[in-house]
Amino acid sequence: MGAGTNTIGFGSSAALPTGTLTADAAGLNTINLFGSAADTLNIAVTNFDVMNKDGTGSWALTQAVSLADRININAGTLIVDDADFVVETRSSTMRH
Repeated sequence: MGAGTNTIGFGSSAALPTGTLTADAAGLNTINLFGSAADTLNIAVTNFDVMNKDGTGSWALTQAVSLADRININAGTLIVDDADFVVETRSSTMRH
């Protein structure tokens, strides 16, 4: 993804690319995870600033995720192997 403001969203694991999802370090880069099913983000994510988790479903993070700022859990469940970051929750859950 190029320089500037980049936003990408996934509603299911089926829509995910393979390998590593890398944004340009310049700008504000946001990744949105949403949906009502149980899904897995099984790719590495680098150079993103914010991750938003929306929807009633769950997303499991199984690869390295590099975020400069934060993860917002607005709805549903986020499952992580390594909780070495600050998570802001809004009546939702996080498991690790």
